[in-house]
Amino acid sequence: MRNLFDPNASSISGLPSLPDMPTLPPAPTLPSLPPLIPKVDMSLPYLPPPPKIPSLSPKIQATINTLKMISKLYCMMKGSIGLVDESTVKA
Repeated sequence: MRNLFDPNASSISGLPSLPDMPTLPPAPTLPSLPPLIPKVDMSLPYLPPPPKIPSLSPKIQATINTLKMISKLYCMMKGSIGLVDESTVKA
């Protein structure tokens, strides 16, 4: 079967005619936008190195080490070496 549709032969007379598209004026020229991120001088001032702390005398160092060991032992004894008694646990 042949296609019987002919687009040139049909005319639709019931539709209203639409007006032409109006011409728009040219877009105005806008000034350029300022940058979003301001330019900031990121240079830091010169900082001298920190002063050297003098080393402690060997006698003071030995005393500090002994006190560290004693304090660790005290904490282990007071804390029951990490174990907790059932009566001290809150339900």
